[in-house]
Amino acid sequence: MSLNANESKNTGKGFKAPLLKVDGYLGRIVQVIDLGKQEQRAFEGKPKDPAYEIMLTYELGTEFMVDENGEVQKDKPRFLTENFALYPPTQDKAKSTKRYASFDPANEHKGNFAKMVNLPVMIGVGHKDGTGKRAGTKVEKILTVSLCPSMFADKVPQLINEALVFDFDNPDLAVFKKLAPWVQEKIMKGLTYPGSILAKALGADYKPTRDKPEDKVVVPAAPVQANSDDDQPF
Repeated sequence: MSLNANESKNTGKGFKAPLLKVDGYLGRIVQVIDLGKQEQRAFEGKPKDPAYEIMLTYELGTEFMVDENGEVQKDKPRFLTENFALYPPTQDKAKSTKRYASFDPANEHKGNFAKMVNLPVMIGVGHKDGTGKRAGTKVEKILTVSLCPSMFADKVPQLINEALVFDFDNPDLAVFKKLAPWVQEKIMKGLTYPGSILAKALGADYKPTRDKPEDKVVVPAAPVQANSDDDQPF
């Protein structure tokens, strides 16, 4: 697959991510990850065909993790992550089409999400009821993501974490091993992983681990289900 077209919880001991307020947040795209072909959840009770997915992770420029004493950690910015199927631009109702159009309205990069890394964006965040381990709580939901207005672009802090782009069909193992283990696992459980270039390069005995350093990196947790495409046919 080509890259052309939740909340974040730090896994480090002693850090937590307080619930963000319903608001708009300035940030940058820090990761664009090709997840390969993945099963899709049913829409309105009807099964959906498997589809190639990408994952976008946003580093918030003004929101940070806190330690066990409630002290803000300015070197550990918050992440928000979303996955969605990557459809051709002719599918105008697809989230991928809407996202790309908001990032590159003049289509200067011809649908190439890989070129969006480090882009300053405005992220609209809402809330929804948590499920599973988060049942009974409120969790973040990405409502909108758009290109940051030019009047605010110079106010968006530069990335603290390393920007990463991963292409499943042309895998860079060094990049793959920098991804959070849950992201690696998702890619490895994908329908296109068996027999792929990546699978052959990693070998049958590979177990997902994460290459660090950890001095700045904030590992994103799996995206909240609210950020999936279960509310639209694409």
